[in-house]
Amino acid sequence: MKNRLESVSNVAIILGVLILGGLMARDRLGPTGGKRNVGDLKPGVRLDPPAAYDWSKQPYTLLVALRDGCKYCEQSVPFYQRLAAREREHQLSAHLLAVIASSESAARDYAASLNLTWQFLPNADFAKLKIPATPTLILIDASGQVRQAWVGALTDAAEAEVLRAVGR
Repeated sequence: MKNRLESVSNVAIILGVLILGGLMARDRLGPTGGKRNVGDLKPGVRLDPPAAYDWSKQPYTLLVALRDGCKYCEQSVPFYQRLAAREREHQLSAHLLAVIASSESAARDYAASLNLTWQFLPNADFAKLKIPATPTLILIDASGQVRQAWVGALTDAAEAEVLRAVGR
């Protein structure tokens, strides 16, 4: 009887460890919901602007990091298009800027395939911008300081948070 209880107890412990490990793996590898694993993009961190851009020209910039072949980037396009429409209607306090790590011609083709109608910069150095994954959205003030960051596919709640952060 004692051996049977020990066996059941050991199986329960093993199952618990497997479940906990699975939950941890899901949080690290799956869609982040826009908040987890922001890496070095904590508020107050100062970022150097990408080439051909000056943070100080706008009160805020909402930088959107995209990569060709990123399924979460493509799934997020409707939200990005809503942001672009709000920027055109002067309903955003931030200027939208997409950065794409591809060459200029590949980035242009990728932007066209997504129907991006807002400013984008090719040849972005994601490491220099501390971008851990795509998509990533970073709200940056005129001094180059990170105000907020969202990494990964955004949940509806995270999209609402972005809109609150940049809306007028």
